[in-house]
Amino acid sequence: MKFSVVVVAYRRMDTLAGILSAWLDQSSDVWLADCSPGGAKDLPAAVHHVRFRPDPGNVTRHVLALLTENEWVVKADDDFLPGPHLLGDFMKASGPDRGTAFWGIMGRRFEGARYYGNTISARANKILEPARVDFVGICTLAPRAVLAFDPRGCLSSIEDLFHQCGVFPEVPKFVFPSTSYSHIPGADRPGCLCKNPKAQVEREIYYSKVWERCRAIRLGEGARG
Repeated sequence: MKFSVVVVAYRRMDTLAGILSAWLDQSSDVWLADCSPGGAKDLPAAVHHVRFRPDPGNVTRHVLALLTENEWVVKADDDFLPGPHLLGDFMKASGPDRGTAFWGIMGRRFEGARYYGNTISARANKILEPARVDFVGICTLAPRAVLAFDPRGCLSSIEDLFHQCGVFPEVPKFVFPSTSYSHIPGADRPGCLCKNPKAQVEREIYYSKVWERCRAIRLGEGARG
């Protein structure tokens, strides 16, 4: 099974070449959505390097995903370092008859109206079996059937929720078990998007609009099963 990979980058230029090289060890179709102010330098030659100026944000990874060549596409942050068994762990967890679904190494299950208080986290390195959740992030895998959508209004602070919960709420989401990955040092430093107060407010507001429907879909499917 072949995968394409899209990595979006803004400021972590010093570790980017190593991240992309690790992805090239598992895929021959690796794309970089380069939103950095100065442009990434000294990248592996095999990477499809696309620079965006001015910076339109994390929506660029969804746009570039449409240019990839394989049936399954990985979208990953630039602070995520894949290990050699990551994609093998995904294939083992999803099985030979994997259908249309979002998979990831981190996810949240929606239990109430507040994102920062009423969601329960699941992480790949903390579970032994696939976990059903309401959205996945950091590193996600999805088939081409759920790549295309209208990106207007897809802010960087909500792009994962926008794609998975706003456009494709009915598509199942799972975290798969794996320990074959790591995060670069300083990935959660104060300047990162997830700690930005404005972004947190935007995320909380958007979440309040989508959580109830997504949770109802998950619970309804569980009742049918």
